[in-house]
Amino acid sequence: MDTYFKMGGTVLSRTSDGPFMLRQENGELSSGSFKTAFACNVVIYNDGVGPALKVTQLGSHPIADFYDDIGMLAMRVADGGNVGIGTSTPQQALHVQARSYFVGNVGIGTANPATALHVRPNTSTTGVIIDQVGAGAILDVRDGGVSKFVVDAQGNVGIGTATPKALLHMIGDIRCPVFTGMIAYFAMDAVPTGWLLCNGSIISRSTYASLFSVIGTTYGVGDGLLTFGIPDLRGEFIRGADKSRGVDTGRVVGTYQAQSVEQHRHWISSAAIDDRNFTGTGGNGQEYGLVSDAGFYSDSDPNKSSGRFTRYDPPGNTETRPRNIALLACIKY
Repeated sequence: MDTYFKMGGTVLSRTSDGPFMLRQENGELSSGSFKTAFACNVVIYNDGVGPALKVTQLGSHPIADFYDDIGMLAMRVADGGNVGIGTSTPQQALHVQARSYFVGNVGIGTANPATALHVRPNTSTTGVIIDQVGAGAILDVRDGGVSKFVVDAQGNVGIGTATPKALLHMIGDIRCPVFTGMIAYFAMDAVPTGWLLCNGSIISRSTYASLFSVIGTTYGVGDGLLTFGIPDLRGEFIRGADKSRGVDTGRVVGTYQAQSVEQHRHWISSAAIDDRNFTGTGGNGQEYGLVSDAGFYSDSDPNKSSGRFTRYDPPGNTETRPRNIALLACIKY
């Protein structure tokens, strides 16, 4: 015989023409009729109130072992109840040491998983620990097979790249309310992703809603309804807002200030006291006569009561400026 069960001294056997079947009805266990539709050797059919199968292991051996057709252990229910799949020594209630495939939502710490993997720790310690002991990445989150978020074996975090080269390596735009409205200068000619050139453009209030919520119409009202303006920093120097210091009073953030030279005076002595024929170059020379006749002067001016002085306008450019280098001014949206 192929299979037998012994119950109360009675041997229930399986013949070669179908599966052996145990049927429980009304609390009584009896052998049932063969059902050849089942492609298996043993069928337990239970419509009673008790368990369909009860196995009691009184020793220290495994409760149940399941082998495949080549004699390899596929699953073990160890003494104590731990279930091992792919391992003969399960260390936890469920110990899977092989690739797994799940259809449907999987819950850890919850009986009602709302997503493909729903982890709901109920502990005062760390909820999830990933301990990579090999050389592979600690974590690789993908979309359609493309890595989107990676923590490599060294702990480097890559966002938008599968091969992070630094502790934090990001490729793509960064959206953060703290950065919105920030102005930065770049050493290249191309505007980086997530930024706008500070060229005074009128842009959409809806498309750039985050930026509009920060700067409003400070740099231009646009059409008053759908658009607004951004700063124009082309060719401009930046000055820190005074904010009650008293150096550049009467101004608020975003206001423009034209160029200016602080009022001052230069005195140049003429050749002689009676020289009234001072010749300028290109009309830049102008005789003022005695200092005492020149209007405003200080007691510290040399020869204030004698000699003659003249004003000289030297050649120059169209603006007053320090040494500088041109960079690309952009604003974060």
